[in-house]
Amino acid sequence: MFNDFVNQIDSRFYKHLFSRTNIPISSPNYTREVFLKKMQDPKHDKARMNFQLERFTFFSDGVFAISITLLIIEIKIPNLPDPTDKLLWHSLSEMALRFLGFIISFGIVGHYWSVHHRIFGYALKYSTSLLWINLGFLFTVVMLPFSAGLLGEYSSYTNIKIPYAIYTFNMCLTGIMNCW
Repeated sequence: MFNDFVNQIDSRFYKHLFSRTNIPISSPNYTREVFLKKMQDPKHDKARMNFQLERFTFFSDGVFAISITLLIIEIKIPNLPDPTDKLLWHSLSEMALRFLGFIISFGIVGHYWSVHHRIFGYALKYSTSLLWINLGFLFTVVMLPFSAGLLGEYSSYTNIKIPYAIYTFNMCLTGIMNCW
């Protein structure tokens, strides 16, 4: 008796979900399996498809914006106990390589964003595959602040190769994912 009650509630819940998806229901048996099967490849109406594509691009724009913001967070303001112009200038000049790394990385991320923006300007619809490829690309973009910060921190040590290797690998992977 209890199982019948749970199945009835389960059926009503998935029937409600089906009614909100605009997916034609071919079976009176509203189950989780049928719902998940129907949702594998969502079929939105025209207005919903445009909205979903906008969500897709807005999410990507947000990831780019956060990534660019995180680039500058790696650069800390010098903390001088008794500041003078000379000491402040000296502290800032020691950070010159970090600033250079920030400027280069900002330009690269900005370029990737503008290319991404241009490419998705032509998109009329999206697929699950495109969504996952885009997430892979965004993963490499999100890694850029870390690799740029690592390179900026250790760029004055010319005997250490790992920061250069990580930054170069990240840039190459981002470029490959951008072309995919």
